[in-house]
Amino acid sequence: MRDLKMTTLNGTNVDIAIVGAGPQALTLVTHLLKKKQSMRSRFVVIDPAGDWLHQWNHQFAALEIPHLRSPAVHHPDPNPHALRAFAEEQPDELFPPYDLPGTQLFREFCQDVIRRWGLQERVISGRVQQLEVFSSKRKPQQLRLELADGQWLVAKQVVLAIAGGTPNLPEWARTLPLTYPSDRLLHSHQIDLRGLQLAGERVLIVGSGLTSGHLALGAIAVVQT
Repeated sequence: MRDLKMTTLNGTNVDIAIVGAGPQALTLVTHLLKKKQSMRSRFVVIDPAGDWLHQWNHQFAALEIPHLRSPAVHHPDPNPHALRAFAEEQPDELFPPYDLPGTQLFREFCQDVIRRWGLQERVISGRVQQLEVFSSKRKPQQLRLELADGQWLVAKQVVLAIAGGTPNLPEWARTLPLTYPSDRLLHSHQIDLRGLQLAGERVLIVGSGLTSGHLALGAIAVVQT
């Protein structure tokens, strides 16, 4: 396959198109290549940032998350012991009680995975806007992906390795007057604890999941600093 970063995608045919370039996409790619090296020229990864783990890195930094929730065996490399080996010189970056990888350690490890598997230039910058199924007499059912900039490609299979999506605000939030200050009602994806000023403020967090817990702890830390 030609270098897709250097030319138009129009008319490109691939076996697999992976939408999203986060940890799940990276995991899929390394396992594909371990099983069949010839797949290197038969897949493409598409992400708006044009790089691996951009959104993941941003969200972890914005929420100031110190370590992952999963033990060290959960990572994008096919070798389950690869992260532990990588962390031999940074044992304090594996947090008890289950050796949870520190955020910085995991970021550095993923960059090492990307380098070792030769994936630095494998992410195409683009946002998939439409996906349609088509077939012809000569070819079985395939999928056509259209990007926001008008480019398109054809794939036999498409993997949606994406998270989040459009925030789903409750009805009462959607009926607020247009004059309501936009910085007073934010989705968790819009919050960056690193530059937040909360002294003297009252904060309401709607939801009680893990992200809400991170935000609550982060808000307390901001007020105390």
